[in-house]
Amino acid sequence: MDDDAEEYLDPEYDDVAAAGGGEPLPGPFALSQLVTGIHVLAAAAVTPFFLLALRNGDVPQVVTLAALIVMLVLAGVYTGRIARRREP
Repeated sequence: MDDDAEEYLDPEYDDVAAAGGGEPLPGPFALSQLVTGIHVLAAAAVTPFFLLALRNGDVPQVVTLAALIVMLVLAGVYTGRIARRREP
């Protein structure tokens, strides 16, 4: 068994710590755009179920799904703002 833990904790060999440093994400989107987009896509994925419940006249399910859609969009806006403040 190897007891030399110092070798594994050396920051020179730590690729994750070296890459951290507040650098932006690689790719065309910023973190705030990704966070907001995922929330909006999740709300869009719930929308067909909302419309189906509305068409069937299931009022409790319509209210629940409408509240879920609104909360997803609001959470996306707020978490997007928080992520934007943390971007370099």
